[in-house]
Amino acid sequence: FIVTHTFLHGKIPWRKVWVTMKYLVGLSCEDYYHYDNIRFCHNDLFLLQETLINFCDYAKENVHSQMLYKDVDESDCEYWYSEISKICNKMTPYDSILFYFAGHGMALGEDAFLLLPNSVPGDELNTALSLSKINHILKKSKGNAFVIIDACHSGLDVRGDMSAGFVTKLLDKS
Repeated sequence: FIVTHTFLHGKIPWRKVWVTMKYLVGLSCEDYYHYDNIRFCHNDLFLLQETLINFCDYAKENVHSQMLYKDVDESDCEYWYSEISKICNKMTPYDSILFYFAGHGMALGEDAFLLLPNSVPGDELNTALSLSKINHILKKSKGNAFVIIDACHSGLDVRGDMSAGFVTKLLDKS
């Protein structure tokens, strides 16, 4: 915190002003090995990042965003779990973290997954980001956590059934 003072009728009352940190972890994926490629996800991440830095008091050094491509180290889910954990571990009650993802998403069993460029069908647990695991990490932070998911396959499936859809998994508070 920063200690400041103000002059009030010749007296100097001291007050504490808490410095808040705002963090972004933003990911976007457009090209996939095993899923259909999509467009404009990288643009969406770029615009969000620029908006937060230029208009919402996010410091550039607290913005951790990556436009993910095939065969890059940052396409590893453990890397992102670790990055999110590092930020959450240093947060104070006055800080906030925003997790943003643009790309493909899918519900599978009791979990929902955010697909990375190298995600493999049938091995999502090891090659895609588990939304349950991300939520678990975010809940450990002392500050406020916000999640924005812009993911294909997030609404009704082709049969019009939402009961086991991605949205249902997103709304699960576990």
